[in-house]
Amino acid sequence: MLSRIIAVSALFFLLSGCTYRVVVQYPDQDKYNIQKELVKLLEDPNLQFAHSGVYVEDLETGEVLFRYNPHKLLIPASNMKLFTSAAALIKLGPDFRFATEIYTSDSLRNGILSGDLIIRGRGDPTIAGRFYQDSILAVFRSWADSLKKRGIRRIEGNLIGDVSYFSGPPLRYGWEWDDEPFYYAPQISALSFNENCVDLTIRGGSKVGDSVRVNLNPGTNYVQIINTARTVSQDSLSRLRVFRERGLNVIYVQGTIKQNKRVKESITVEKPSLYFLTVLKSVLKSRGITINGSLRVVQHNTLRQNPQLRLFFRHYSRPLRDIVKVLNKKSNNFYAEQILSTLGAEILKEGSAEKGRDVLNSWLTSLGVANNEFIMADGSGLARKNMVAPIATATVLRYMYYNDDVFPDYLASLPIAGVDGTIKRQLKGTPAEGRIFAKTGTVTRARALSGYARTTSGRMLLFVTMFNNYPVSTAYIKRIQDRICLLLVNWDPAKDRL
Repeated sequence: MLSRIIAVSALFFLLSGCTYRVVVQYPDQDKYNIQKELVKLLEDPNLQFAHSGVYVEDLETGEVLFRYNPHKLLIPASNMKLFTSAAALIKLGPDFRFATEIYTSDSLRNGILSGDLIIRGRGDPTIAGRFYQDSILAVFRSWADSLKKRGIRRIEGNLIGDVSYFSGPPLRYGWEWDDEPFYYAPQISALSFNENCVDLTIRGGSKVGDSVRVNLNPGTNYVQIINTARTVSQDSLSRLRVFRERGLNVIYVQGTIKQNKRVKESITVEKPSLYFLTVLKSVLKSRGITINGSLRVVQHNTLRQNPQLRLFFRHYSRPLRDIVKVLNKKSNNFYAEQILSTLGAEILKEGSAEKGRDVLNSWLTSLGVANNEFIMADGSGLARKNMVAPIATATVLRYMYYNDDVFPDYLASLPIAGVDGTIKRQLKGTPAEGRIFAKTGTVTRARALSGYARTTSGRMLLFVTMFNNYPVSTAYIKRIQDRICLLLVNWDPAKDRL
């Protein structure tokens, strides 16, 4: 039940060199009918033994309309991305771009580069097809064309990948080992290609018993495919299993698939920086540039070791405002983790998850978030070791709302109910369609939905809903969250007073 608290507290935020005063007011629990309706939803018998936290605030007045367990630590799942993306926009800026640098260690004579070609990675998560009309090789092809325009036909030295910008283990603390083969748990690297995955298209044969066809994109020998799957009739069940052997780049396609049915899967790779170099070498060769040396990945800073290296060119990603839009709307774990390490590298000069967490924790402390309200394991929310209190999420949402420099980009990054992102199919055809801007979060027995609600009367509310350890289906919890959203968008203080 709501705590019967009437209080006023002032929060001070430093935004763009100015101090803004936001007054947060806690009303009597009997002031609005919406409060009683929200209590009814949370008194659902199926939530009796679940852990829940809900917080609603009117951003126009600073009035807290509802709070239930605001300081209770809960698993946020992908609501963690609200923190990572907010910190990135604040600390790096919406115009920040990831740079990848291409150097050589020797001069070019008669089309022959005697030394090495060095690719110095700085965490770009977008070297893939997502921003290039789904052509995953587009960036590499443009690099090859640039090198060819400089007259390079052959490289006598090695193709070297410098991954010194990032440090630490390639997987995040708290990730479960059985998630490792799948696209949502890729390894992190300063040099990354295709989100460190290979894409498989699997198609059943035309006849029962036919072997299953597997196409790989990119076409590469970096991974080995072991395909024992078979085609079954249209009225049979498809029981397809696709996974990678732990620690190896061996992918198994097993089980059955219906006649002519097509399935797409993305599977992670081991040692993604070597994968990057392998595919790049293949693209260079296809563009008429051969490499006689070997592929090498180095952890040391090649530029610092050899200041005489000659820069050929830099490749820049799209601006961060576009990248966080993918991060939040698509709930992209890979983008979140690359950004977390980049925060560490850019702000604290060490590209590790630990330093990235330090940046987040320091920033949140400056906003007034207590240490016992936010425990961070990773940047994406995949780890169940993340723990967040609803009040911490509310603090970030409030801060971002009042920051005119970044709020338009932050809001634009969030999924919109009934329109796009992870809530595209939710609340469609209801008054909440197009009025809820919120980030989902889902792992086993944990579901969160938090963001902003624009009411039919034109007000903007922030809301946080978090549910853990529920004994019902996640679909059941989603329906409760939908009903909360409908209450919020229909709320009008002039008509809702008791």
